[in-house]
Amino acid sequence: MDVYNMLVPITLVMWFCGISCFVGGWLVLGRADAKGGGFVVAMGGIAATLTVFISMAVYAPSNSIISGGPVAAPTGAALFLMCPIIYGLVLTSFGFHAFNGWDGRSQGWLAFYMGLTALFCQYMFWPDIFWQVMNFTWVVALFATAAANLTKWPVAKFLAVWLIFACGLFSLLFASCALVAGWSAWGTI
Repeated sequence: MDVYNMLVPITLVMWFCGISCFVGGWLVLGRADAKGGGFVVAMGGIAATLTVFISMAVYAPSNSIISGGPVAAPTGAALFLMCPIIYGLVLTSFGFHAFNGWDGRSQGWLAFYMGLTALFCQYMFWPDIFWQVMNFTWVVALFATAAANLTKWPVAKFLAVWLIFACGLFSLLFASCALVAGWSAWGTI
C-alpha cells in the first residue's frame, strides 16, 4: 500500500473552502454584494472540488494511506477526501444561489443532506482530534445553513459568524500554518 503526503492537496482545499466560507459569512450578514460574493464563493467551491479530484487522480491511488508531515489521516485517501468534495459542492451551490438570487430552500435541503453525510463521515476521524474538530465545524455549518433556509429559526447571524470564524478563518489559518510547517520540515523555505 502506498503512503504519501497530503499536505498540498488538503491545504489547497482548505484554503479554497476557507475563502468561500469567509465571503459566504459576509453574504449571509448582507455585507457583501450577492453577485460578486456569490461568484467568489462558487469559484472557491469549484476550485476545492477540482483540487480533490485532481489529488485523487494524480497524487495517489484510492487504496493509499494518507500520512506524513503535518497532515495525516486515519483512513484511505479516497474515503478521506469524500468530505472536502461535499464541502466544495455545497459551497459551489451556495455561490450560485447567491449570484442568481435563487430560492434558498433548495440550498437548505442540499445542506441538510450533505450535513447528514458529513455527520456519518465523522466516524472516520475518531483517532485524530484535529480532524474531528475540523469536520464538526462543517457539520455545524451545514445544519445551520439548513435551519436558516428551511425553518423560521433565527440562526442566520450565528451561521454568518460561524462561517467567518470557525470555517473561514480557521481553515485559512490552518492551511497557511501547515504549508509553512511542511516547507520548514522539508527545508525548502
